[in-house]
Amino acid sequence: MGRVAILIPNYNGFQILKMVFLQSLESALKIKTFSKHAIDIYLIDNGSSDNSIDIVRNKFAEIKVIELRKNYGFAGALYKAIKSIGVYDYVVIMNNDYVVINEEALDQLIKSIKNKANICVAQGINIYPNNLIEDCGFFYNSFLSVIPRWRNIRYSEYPEKPSYVTYASFAFALLKLKRCPPLLHRKWILDPKFFGYYDDADIQLYLWTYGFKSLALPILVGIHYESETFKRMSILRSYLSTRNMVIILNTYWRYYLSSYRAVLMIRHFISNLYKAVLNRTEYFRGLYDSFHMKRKLILGPYYPLIFVVKSMKRYFKEFMPDAIRWNLIINRNRGIYEEFSRKFVQDNDLKLSTYPYLIVV
Repeated sequence: MGRVAILIPNYNGFQILKMVFLQSLESALKIKTFSKHAIDIYLIDNGSSDNSIDIVRNKFAEIKVIELRKNYGFAGALYKAIKSIGVYDYVVIMNNDYVVINEEALDQLIKSIKNKANICVAQGINIYPNNLIEDCGFFYNSFLSVIPRWRNIRYSEYPEKPSYVTYASFAFALLKLKRCPPLLHRKWILDPKFFGYYDDADIQLYLWTYGFKSLALPILVGIHYESETFKRMSILRSYLSTRNMVIILNTYWRYYLSSYRAVLMIRHFISNLYKAVLNRTEYFRGLYDSFHMKRKLILGPYYPLIFVVKSMKRYFKEFMPDAIRWNLIINRNRGIYEEFSRKFVQDNDLKLSTYPYLIVV
């Protein structure tokens, strides 16, 4: 049996989420009750001004509270917690708007990866309250498009097989802390500057460069009441989503896909025109700050898992018009995204790649 820490970052969780916040904590305790592993649960409070901490201490005595003096965001809270909690074999990162419905999911995830030395992060299937799939991991392509796997598909249709993914969702993710602690303890990996949005992508893109893979497994875990916290802070959401996406572009694509950068920026601007119109200040401030945020990463010898579209003709035929349609919020099949979202990337796909782990399509 291994030691497991469940880490739940929180900022005004009860005020914003009400019953979802309480259900999330209750579901974490159910995992502890059903699991064969020794589990500690930590609420990492980012200087909340509501009564979240009092509620946890009064109603959930088994949950330990780490009080931070100010709001360090999601990544900053995780960084401070991992440095302070001591030695664990595994860490579970769990959102305070996530409710686990499969109490055995954690043990199933651990069993699936414990003997796989190169797997550092794993997730199961996250669903919406309407029982459709929210995601089972995410892919990136060379045009900076995030592709959620199997979104809005019935859970019953998902095949019983695993897939490597560019990154697992930190709504609920298992990290093999014993395997890759030197990387996760570096401050620029769990970077407080990211605050929120794309921090999970940033971390796992980095881990891929050292050969530590992320895996999505056909295990139903729970319901994600997606982005409920940031829905109350739409201005901050617009700023962070713009800034952090472009930071990732500047950090990773400059090393691996530099020839795509100009096209990437054009596509990014087109697909985010609605932000430029509706949230001009936040969007352009996000762009400005992204180019002024200095990061020095010591990247490993591998490529992150990225789909590379080999044909520029195919790109301009399918990706660019799709970006415009998506920008206009037309509800229609997103074509090539649908194709990629159903893919299962396995060992043979990685072995056949010319530059591990770029997948040429």
